[in-house]
Parts: sequence; C-alpha cells; structure tokens
Amino acid sequence: MSPQAKAVLDDVYDLYRLFDFTQGRLADDVALAAAAGIGHAMDSQVDPDGADWAELSERYARWKDAHYPGRPISVLTGHMRDPVQLNGQLTYVSRDRLVQTYGVDDEARQLAAWFQEGDPPHQPPRRFYELNDLAKALVGFVFDARLQSAPGH
Repeated sequence: MSPQAKAVLDDVYDLYRLFDFTQGRLADDVALAAAAGIGHAMDSQVDPDGADWAELSERYARWKDAHYPGRPISVLTGHMRDPVQLNGQLTYVSRDRLVQTYGVDDEARQLAAWFQEGDPPHQPPRRFYELNDLAKALVGFVFDARLQSAPGH
C-alpha cells in the first residue's frame, strides 16, 4: 500500500472511531441529549410528533387538582419526570448502536409504560419516550461537537 493510501485510510479510520459509541463519552452524551429533548416535550405536554396530549378526564382532573394542585399531566409525585428516570439506562452499546431505556427503577418503568400505553377507557395513551425533533437536533449538536474536536478540523 502506498504511503498516500495509508494516510487516507488512517484518516478515515480516525473519523470512524470518532463516531464509535464505545469510545469516550459519546454514548452517554447522546443519551443525555436525547433525554433532554424528550423531557422538553414532556414539559410541553406534547407527543414526539408535536401533537398535544389528551386532556385528563374531568373526574381525574378534579381529584388531581384537589390532591396535587398545579401539577401538569405526567407529574403526580414527580417520580416519572425525575431527570434520573428520564435519562434512564444505556442497556446496549456497540460501535454503531445504542439502546437507551426509560427509568432506573421498576416504579418509574411501570408508570411510564402505563402512561405511554394508556389504560383504555380510563386513560388514553400519551406517547413521550421517543425521539422528537428537539431530541434529534440535540443529538446532532453532540455529533457536530465531536466532529469539531477532530484533529485537523
């Protein structure tokens, strides 16, 4: 192999490693960025497509207002919206893939499953733990920063 070809291949390999989820903090940084975008959508009470969540039933809204005044949809005790729960866990990380799951304890995961899937006819599903446009943009910023940090950039 010529020295020029080797130099090009070395540069390509360096770029490949730059976006390897198993290198440095990339997986953690991407997971935190995704969770931040998801959390913003939760705070805005919209699903990943930007559609408003279904309103609380009148009966439940009255009960919630009496027992937990001022708390928005998705916040009763605050456990489900806790940033630790929202950041969740990286359950799989390889060079080119990561899997992030919601929650670090069973209570949070059960609440989230019930919230996301609903319990017809008592509660409509309210999707929240999916990538939305903001989450994708924040993840993009992580990748941009990683590229900016590349030697020779």
